[in-house]
Amino acid sequence: MRSLPALALAIFCCTVIAVPVWGRGAGDETPSSQALLEKGRAQIVGGDLSEAIRTLTLAREAAPEEPAVYTALADAYLKQGAEAMGVEQLRRSLQLDSLQVEPRLRLAEIDQRNRRWAEAGRHYQQVLRQDPANDVAALQLGKLYHMAKQPGASAKALAGYVQRHPEDSEVVSQYLDDLAGTSQLAALAAAGAEVLRTRADWTPALLATARGLAGTDQCARALEYYQKADAVQPLQGADAVAVGRCHLAMKDDAQAATWFERTLQEPSSSVDWAEPASAFMRLKRWPQAAQCYERKLAQDSTSVSALVNVALCRQQLKDYEASRLALRRAVLLRPEFVAAQYSLATNYVLQDSTRAARRTYGAVIRLASGQETEYRQELLQAYRYLSVGDLLDKDWAQAVPNLDRVLDLDPSDVEMRLYRAQALVSLNRKAEAKRDYEVVLQQHPDNKLAKKGLDLLAQYN
Repeated sequence: MRSLPALALAIFCCTVIAVPVWGRGAGDETPSSQALLEKGRAQIVGGDLSEAIRTLTLAREAAPEEPAVYTALADAYLKQGAEAMGVEQLRRSLQLDSLQVEPRLRLAEIDQRNRRWAEAGRHYQQVLRQDPANDVAALQLGKLYHMAKQPGASAKALAGYVQRHPEDSEVVSQYLDDLAGTSQLAALAAAGAEVLRTRADWTPALLATARGLAGTDQCARALEYYQKADAVQPLQGADAVAVGRCHLAMKDDAQAATWFERTLQEPSSSVDWAEPASAFMRLKRWPQAAQCYERKLAQDSTSVSALVNVALCRQQLKDYEASRLALRRAVLLRPEFVAAQYSLATNYVLQDSTRAARRTYGAVIRLASGQETEYRQELLQAYRYLSVGDLLDKDWAQAVPNLDRVLDLDPSDVEMRLYRAQALVSLNRKAEAKRDYEVVLQQHPDNKLAKKGLDLLAQYN
């Protein structure tokens, strides 16, 4: 049997061995930083944020170079509503390891929420440089660029996401719209065709492909996709105009007119009405052309070209008064515009407004002087009209200079040369008149008026 001291010693040793680590008193060894980090994370999950912050602060003191500790501490602060403290911890985490993705995404989200768009964008760009397949960064960066009306940058950001998620209709539609907005029409056609490989009848992809092909002058192929889209939902607006334009390129004016008429049935503010209007004018469909130009004017009441063209259409329809009013508006807006002045002068002629026509043709001459190559036809008509007016008024002295200008522009104009010869006779400039009659006979040996003129001059001698 053991003695009492020996037994007491054995009991003491067993007791010491059985004491666990967490039962040590103050001043003994503390938990590791990793243990504190895990405990803090568990406290965050449990909603005990204040205790989590205390625990993670101890972890930070134990391991000041550990980025994960700062990230976890930021999580606690942010959930507690202390955003500034949370942001500070995220930044310190990234200072220790700039290649981390999650802390940077958290900072980007905070910046985006607070409308610090540039800072958020830089964070998302950094994430994509490190992780090109990061869907969150791609989506949010695309959204930021889209908001900033930078469609090219938005499309570039979304390209990878769209390839990975062709089923995401909203994002794919935005991506295709962004490509269209950059006028990268070949890329638009290719992107639409790629989407159609998995979604063969999806209208946005059909239209994107058709628009891209039409914009790169591949009209026959474009029409295939437009027809498929039209079978799903009838095309209107700009797409109907594009189909009509394709038919025009393929020399099918009748089909083109059918599609342009469709745009008139459902007016759209997005349509450039000048396109179908000019096509209707080429087809001599004056009522439809006038209607299109009037809608163009509804979009832009200061469009001088639309005013002139609607006036020309109304003139063809013999609505001379409506034509005159439109032309006068055009001249008021751009008095120096030769086409407007010339068309107004022609309108006055048709309405027998002789004085107004002569005055306006005079304006045409003043504006076009020195630009004979560009405005040859307008100047010819102006001088011809003024010359005839002078002859009717028997103002021979004024008629001759105007007739000279006509013949300078068109030496082969027999009628005006005969008029000039007659005016010269009236001014007793018979030698010059004789030369004009002889020029006419050189060009047209059987011209009876020239022969008669020479016979009369012979009698005077």
